[in-house]
Amino acid sequence: MYQSDIVGVNGGHYISVCHDGDSYIYLVGGIGLDVENKYTLCFDRVDRFNLDSERFEHVAQELTFGRRKFSNSFFHKNLLYIVNDSDISSLDVNTKEFLKVSTSEDVSLAFSCFDGIDNVYIKTNMMFTRYTTFFHNNLLYIVNGLEIKSYNSQARTYREVTKITSTENDDHNSLCCFDGIDNIYIKTKLMFTRYTLSTKRQVSLQVCPIHEDLMSLVYDAAGSRIFYFFGEGENHLYSIQDDTWTLLLNDNDSAYHLNQGICLIRD
Repeated sequence: MYQSDIVGVNGGHYISVCHDGDSYIYLVGGIGLDVENKYTLCFDRVDRFNLDSERFEHVAQELTFGRRKFSNSFFHKNLLYIVNDSDISSLDVNTKEFLKVSTSEDVSLAFSCFDGIDNVYIKTNMMFTRYTTFFHNNLLYIVNGLEIKSYNSQARTYREVTKITSTENDDHNSLCCFDGIDNIYIKTKLMFTRYTLSTKRQVSLQVCPIHEDLMSLVYDAAGSRIFYFFGEGENHLYSIQDDTWTLLLNDNDSAYHLNQGICLIRD
């Protein structure tokens, strides 16, 4: 696991990150602490990390893309798209041209995803809830806590897929990842389970020894494994084949990864 201090640009929390598919990881927005350790510093920036030189570079500043946290960013046709609540903006990282693509009067907190082709899907909710969204067989799946729903964009209909069963004293604040094939993995404080979409079967797996619901659970297709990034020497790896969690030793990760973005990048 590679780790680098953010030098030369703003660090902070709630930073949206995305990979351009080539040599750069982009950092969008985020918030920081003031002298009284309060979250009052908002960053209206776009910066990037050069994977070849291993250096951070400033790209653009004073961009009016709205809320500086809980944003989503992705690359499409050489443009960096930024989705904040229901507003969509684009930035040409070469010419620095910044455009408002779409705007909405809905100011509630929104979650979004991109289908990798041409469509951005946005879901709003007045309550703060962490969603995981992904596409599978032309359906948009939404995982909210222990509930899994699907959305058919052509018929414009929602369907409740299932509600994962757990113990009564579990807090139901979940982390989730999808293997890109058929299986959803859901992690809570007292449970780790696999739900298979084709068979509608829920299988209980070994519970991870540590849990914080605002961390990252990442599926690694190349190794048939799942990473749980906690930081502070507590990153864990789940082996799908062996159904075991192991502590990642000697990864030199001393940071605390609350609300931090994760990108898996291979050479």
